[in-house]
Amino acid sequence: EVGVHLQGGEGLEGEVSIKGSRRSAKNRKAVSQILVEDFNSTQAEADVAGVVFDARSEIWAAQTNRTKKDYYDRVEFGRGETNVEGARGALEIAKDGQRVIWALQRPDFSTVVHEFGHLFVTDLREAARHNHLASKDFARLEKWVGVKDGKWSQDHHEKAAKGFERYLRDGVAP
Repeated sequence: EVGVHLQGGEGLEGEVSIKGSRRSAKNRKAVSQILVEDFNSTQAEADVAGVVFDARSEIWAAQTNRTKKDYYDRVEFGRGETNVEGARGALEIAKDGQRVIWALQRPDFSTVVHEFGHLFVTDLREAARHNHLASKDFARLEKWVGVKDGKWSQDHHEKAAKGFERYLRDGVAP
C-alpha cells in the first residue's frame, strides 16, 4: 500500500506534502540514536524502541525469507515539515516499497511508537502473502480493527496503530 499515515494533524483533505532530510539506520544502536536526536526520546525510551524495531526485523525476515539487513535497508527515518497542521509524525510508503518514518511537528516517544504501529501493519500485510501464520495473524488484525473485504480506511489504520501503542504500554494484545 502506497501512501502516508499521519499521527495528529487536522484537515487531511488534499495532497499530503512532506519535505525534509532522511537517513537510514543499519542497526539497533543507530535506530536509538536517531530517536533521541529526531524524536525527542530519552535514551531509555530510544533503547527500548530500538529493541522493538530489531525484534520486528527478525520476525519480518523469518516470515518473508529475507534478512534483517533487508529490513533495515527498507526503512529510513526523516526529520521534516508537512502541510498538515499539527501532524507530529508520519509513515510514508513509497512505490518502490521504501518506508520513511517522519518526525514532524513536536514529535516525542509516542510518535515513533505510533508510527511503528503503522509500519508493523504494513509489514504484516506483506508477510501474510508469504507465510501462513502471518496470514492468520493479519486476518485476526483485520477482524479486530473492523476491516471488511480487505478494504482499510484511515480509521482502521489509526485503530491498529493506537492498539500497538497500548500493547507496548500495557503488555496486553488487543
